[in-house]
Amino acid sequence: MSIRFVRTHERALVVALFSLVVASACTTDPDALPGYVPDPDEYTVPADAAKVREVPDDPGLQAPVDHLLLVLAPDAGREVAEAIATSEGGTIVGQIPALRFYQLELPTETMDALFAAIDRARLVAGVEAAGIDPVVQHNGCPAESDIDRLPIASHRRK
Repeated sequence: MSIRFVRTHERALVVALFSLVVASACTTDPDALPGYVPDPDEYTVPADAAKVREVPDDPGLQAPVDHLLLVLAPDAGREVAEAIATSEGGTIVGQIPALRFYQLELPTETMDALFAAIDRARLVAGVEAAGIDPVVQHNGCPAESDIDRLPIASHRRK
């Protein structure tokens, strides 16, 4: 466990939310979700490859030095994320309001500076979790033939 993530559930929650966002962008087929219209209030930005670094104490894990993820408490609003972004000299660049998830871009240039910002964010009332924006590597989506072999594939509409 990384010493930077004091509570194990914080890391799991942040990684799970980020993975959800990445997984939702697996297809470019416009007919994959007929009738789907993206919610303009839900968005995230990818990491700038030039700012991605190895996360100390977590071999193999990488994250951008300028992204901080927040999950707010149920009674906290966007204004909490805005206040943190402002106090750190950054901006909100991503959000999924229904999950109380916010992605901040900060002017931090090192992992140490990012971890200091994470530590400060965790002290703010209304913050349930704060952490890095892990870079998820994947080799694309599974082939349609692979999906058809999964047990859940039999439940898909034809």
